[in-house]
Amino acid sequence: MSNINAVSGVGSVPGWDAAVAKPGANQEMDKNTFLKLLVAQLQNQNVADPMDPSEVMQQTSQLTMVEKMNELVESQKASASVTRLSLASSLVGKNVSYMSGSSKLSGAVSEVRLVGDSLTLKVGSTDIAVGDVLSVS
Repeated sequence: MSNINAVSGVGSVPGWDAAVAKPGANQEMDKNTFLKLLVAQLQNQNVADPMDPSEVMQQTSQLTMVEKMNELVESQKASASVTRLSLASSLVGKNVSYMSGSSKLSGAVSEVRLVGDSLTLKVGSTDIAVGDVLSVS
């Protein structure tokens, strides 16, 4: 995640430091936390030395960019899962050879499942990981 630079001319805001920087807690800043901090900075800024508007724009632009990148990553993950499942489904009805412990076994694939990030093939009554397949015929 991108770092958001501190804004000069802003004093500490009581209670915010405890809520944001708890040791061991998730240190990522979401959009709502960022906006709350930005509002607090604006409310508590030094009137003699106000925040530079370009700094505010830079920070909000960075937040938007990081959010869009996260959305793109999630979209790519979903697309990759669909592609993997589609490719694996072409194995249904095919005979595969696979390793089970130290034994080489074979059988026809009757089902393909995607559980989380793992593809599993059903061969007879056995579930096997796609990575255990040695050959397809």
